[in-house]
Amino acid sequence: MCGIAGYIGSKIINDYLIYKSLDLLKNRGPDFKDVKKYSSNNKKYKNVLFLHTRLRIIDFEKRSNQPFEDGDYSIIFNGEIYNYLEIKKDLISKGLKFYTTSDTEVLLKTYIFYGIDFFKKIEGMWSFAIWDKKNNKLVIARDRFGEKPLFYSIHSDGIYFSSDIRVVKCLSGKNYDHNISRLTRGIICGYKSLYKNPTETFFKNIFQIPQSTYVEIKNDLEFKFKKYWKVEKKNINFKNDLEIIDNARELLFNSIKIRLRSDVPIAFCLSGGIDSGALASVAAKKFNIKVNTFSILDSLDTRYNEKKNIDIVVNDISSNHHEIKIENIKNNSENVDKIKKLINYKSAPIPTITSFLYSFLSENISKNNFRVSISGTAADEVYSGYYDHHLQYLYDTRNKKNFNLYKKNFKELVKPLIRNNYLKNFDLYIKNSHFRDHIYDNSNEFMNFLKKDIKVDLIFSEKKFTSLLLKNRSLNELFYETTPVILNEDDTNSMYYSVENRSPFLDSNLVNLLYSVPTEKLIQNGYAKFILRESVKNYLHEIVRTDRVKKGFNTSISSIFDFSDKKFIDEILNEKSQIFNIFDIKKIKKIFSKDISLNHYSKFIFSFINGKFFLDMKI
Repeated sequence: MCGIAGYIGSKIINDYLIYKSLDLLKNRGPDFKDVKKYSSNNKKYKNVLFLHTRLRIIDFEKRSNQPFEDGDYSIIFNGEIYNYLEIKKDLISKGLKFYTTSDTEVLLKTYIFYGIDFFKKIEGMWSFAIWDKKNNKLVIARDRFGEKPLFYSIHSDGIYFSSDIRVVKCLSGKNYDHNISRLTRGIICGYKSLYKNPTETFFKNIFQIPQSTYVEIKNDLEFKFKKYWKVEKKNINFKNDLEIIDNARELLFNSIKIRLRSDVPIAFCLSGGIDSGALASVAAKKFNIKVNTFSILDSLDTRYNEKKNIDIVVNDISSNHHEIKIENIKNNSENVDKIKKLINYKSAPIPTITSFLYSFLSENISKNNFRVSISGTAADEVYSGYYDHHLQYLYDTRNKKNFNLYKKNFKELVKPLIRNNYLKNFDLYIKNSHFRDHIYDNSNEFMNFLKKDIKVDLIFSEKKFTSLLLKNRSLNELFYETTPVILNEDDTNSMYYSVENRSPFLDSNLVNLLYSVPTEKLIQNGYAKFILRESVKNYLHEIVRTDRVKKGFNTSISSIFDFSDKKFIDEILNEKSQIFNIFDIKKIKKIFSKDISLNHYSKFIFSFINGKFFLDMKI
């Protein structure tokens, strides 16, 4: 896990900007930093610049420092290739020699041996750049799910790229205007609207490489995206449910096993739900790992308190457990200061309260000297775990012979747990398969807070992967709505504290398998994530494994800020703030007289506060 940056073009970047950029990447790589300069025969891009800062996770020796060179090839790499040992064994059998024990060398040699098709061989998370002197081209790429960031900006003098937006700005020496459209959309429509355009950032003319994408830059500096992977339905004839579970279990356990590879201790984020509990329990019971767990407990808002399930898992696997209590972090001045520092580091507002809470988790993990954390990100999208998935499941199975049983299970077992009034109707999608009003919940109300001349596009867009409603919604959540936001926040929160975050549910083989499973197998007996529950049977404690309640890792904004603090309110509602060029200050003031503990107001106010700080900080 590291920080990378680079440039290709006609310009010679001065050393001051280079070393200032390396300093900006220090959080991502506090252990070593270096820069390499290469030259090209091409007049349009005579200069190639590679910057790297290293966080040592595998092979501590200096031989694995980057930029890493092998003959005519050089690489800067941020991430992990989890199956590097298997690939290395294969390449050795083909006559290749290795001089390090790092995954970096394996990644570069895999490219050298297989060429651009090498993506088929690697499993992991990455953003990297390879200078291929032999073929006079630069290859830059991002992993399948977008776990690792990679930003870029194109100018007449060349192309700048980095793990960090601040470094793109620093290296280029350019000024970039705020992307007010994305900022406003995020505040009004919520975090699920942020990645409908996956290349967009909060700055104009700074973009990000989409997931599953690479770019080959050669000849005329043409910058053209090429997809190297997509989710594919496999034509698998499963004999029975047991065969599905066995296959899914094998892939999940292998994903966990290869993500436990590390030369430093590993921490587990434990929320109390089935996802994180399953990962920690399998690591402890299947792979005999002495597990260290970290949790945040909310005793101020019972809607989000999962202490019961957390304690069950901790006691069941005898983990070394660390707790952060939300009542101990409720401090306006400290939280405002922390939010501003995070915004500056991310070059973006913090999109959700959940993300802010996760920063406390990352901080605690770092303070306890862990450099790797494992989280349950994307299990809901991969295994079908949200409440609205039950209703989409009913739509897809409406003509099945067991539909009445599925409907009965929903009404008796699931409906009593749901708070959202939309989602209590079993036939919501049967009546209207295009219903999406709950995605941008309350956005029409929040639109009224804008000044009259400000317009926001509220049209909900959705990519068509398949005609099956549940799987199509899950894949949209995975690639364009929920998961991209979580992954970006997982990465920036953890790397701010020099911690690498890993997500075992984001394994390409596992995702392909679950996409290929018949829809009616995904939810059974009223249980969402049925295949996951069955996969971890005899590993995850039964009380947690069979718990239907979905609370989510969240809290109310009232658990973070004291809104009776006049100084705090005066700062938020300062009429000189740039945010009031967008929002009507009189209407915003009225919100603070409402019950802001309500979920939709809580989300809106948190996004508004972050948008205000982002604009006023002139990032």
